[in-house]
Amino acid sequence: SGAVDDEYDVTITNTLMTSGGTISGDLAISDYESKLTLTKTRNTTQSFHIAHENDDGILDFLRGSTRTARITNNGRWVIGGYAEVDSSTLSVQGSFGTTGNAIFGGNITTNTNTDYAVLSGIQGGLRVLSSRSSDAGILLTNSSGSFSAQLYGDGTNYGFLDGAWGAWDIKKTVNGDLVIRKSGANYTVYDT
Repeated sequence: SGAVDDEYDVTITNTLMTSGGTISGDLAISDYESKLTLTKTRNTTQSFHIAHENDDGILDFLRGSTRTARITNNGRWVIGGYAEVDSSTLSVQGSFGTTGNAIFGGNITTNTNTDYAVLSGIQGGLRVLSSRSSDAGILLTNSSGSFSAQLYGDGTNYGFLDGAWGAWDIKKTVNGDLVIRKSGANYTVYDT
C-alpha cells in the first residue's frame, strides 16, 4: 500500500507478485496521458501498450509505436487506424479477413469516389442497389483486373456489355426484342 511518486516510471515484474503472478482488486493508473505497457521478454522483446492519450475519452491499443486499434470517445471501435468510417460501430481500415463465414445482419455498402452500391440479401438471392438513378451493372474481372463480363441494365433494357461499361453485346428490351451484336453489327432475334 502507499503512494507512488508520479514523476517516475514504475515497473512491476513477476518477482514482485506474491499470488502466482496476479494482482487482485483494481489497478488504477492516473497521469496526464497514462499508458500501460506489457512487454514479453521470452525469445524477443515485444511491447504492447494500452494508452489513454491524445484526445479526451480515447483509448489506443498499440504494438510498439503502431496503433492497431482504438476506442473512440463515443465508444466506437476502429481497427487498423484511428478514424471512424461513416460513424460505424466498428470501422476497419485496411483489409478484413476471416477464415470462416462472414454473416452480416445488415447491408454491405461499397464506396467509391462518386458512386456506390449497397449489397443486401433478399429471399432467394442477392440485391445490388446502385447509387445511380437509371442504370446498374455488375462488372466481372480476372485476377489482373481485366474485363471478363458485365451484366447491365438501364431500366428499359438488360443484358451484357462488350467491355467495362462499354456498348451492348447482348441486349434484351423488357417484354421486347433481343438484339445480339456480332462482328460489329446488331442482329435482332425475331420470333416466328
